[in-house]
Amino acid sequence: MRTIPTTKTNPCRPNHSARAAAAVAILSSALTIGCATAEPADHHRTVVASSSGAPQSASNIIALADGQAITWDTARPLLSEAAGGDIIAEIVLHRALRRECQDRSITIGDTEIERERRLLLAQLHEDGDTAAQLLEEVRARRRLGPRRYARLLERNAALRALVADDVPVTATALGQAYDLRYGDRYEIRLIVTASLQDMATAQERIEAGTPFGEVAAALSTDLSAQRGGVLDPISAADPAYPAAIRDAMTTLRVGEVSRPLGLEHGYAIIRLESVVQGEKPPMEEVEASLTDSVRLHQERLRMNELARSLVATADVSVLEPGINWPPGR
Repeated sequence: MRTIPTTKTNPCRPNHSARAAAAVAILSSALTIGCATAEPADHHRTVVASSSGAPQSASNIIALADGQAITWDTARPLLSEAAGGDIIAEIVLHRALRRECQDRSITIGDTEIERERRLLLAQLHEDGDTAAQLLEEVRARRRLGPRRYARLLERNAALRALVADDVPVTATALGQAYDLRYGDRYEIRLIVTASLQDMATAQERIEAGTPFGEVAAALSTDLSAQRGGVLDPISAADPAYPAAIRDAMTTLRVGEVSRPLGLEHGYAIIRLESVVQGEKPPMEEVEASLTDSVRLHQERLRMNELARSLVATADVSVLEPGINWPPGR
């Protein structure tokens, strides 16, 4: 007997609002690669400050990174906000950023850090109060307390400065950003199943005259089943959705149902409900705004790459039992 999963998943799109998704994406990206400074909370806020060379008691050392001790005194103020392995990664990253900035004579001060705070809020929502509320919600969810949040901004400012000369804005990227912001939107219904057998059952019901939304509610494993398979309007340029879904919806006529589409974890069919025409202003009128948006996106990608590389290439030996290394192991 075929079993329909009772736990709905969503392999096709984020399962929260666009604004919440933005908040999670921005902060999750930062947290993945570490965000805390290696020093106590009251140290001078600059990534290029010198680290202390004072001798440490062996009992105070919890890890060695590139031959330098990481001590309980350094880590303890941050441990209330994250797990030990994450804190080690953040300290390792901080020290690596300090060296990189020092080698390139880059100093991170209050101006650069305030710019990071404003950039973060602006990317969450155009309304300042709403952006601040979203930020607090995500900080609470990610246990991003005051120390780690302050160091996140500091870290991001250092990373942004280090990648600033390697952020191309191509015509292709501008075109994709234009389509994503101003292009047509496709309103579709979706059914996702784990197997081709389940998909065949869904198709049989639809062909027999059962409304697509009713079949989606009964059989789909996607979260959209709760709404009869209805998704928010989709841009064909939005990489948050599988390419198979985006390609198929642009070839359908309104009311038409697609063939089964292969996804990473299952199969899907879609029904095109309508097409919402985009505004499509002249490119020259919006190019400056799009360029800023693309540059910020490319900066974030390169900041991630650099931070991951700095942590991955560090020679880390964790001496304290019970601290997972690398984090998430």
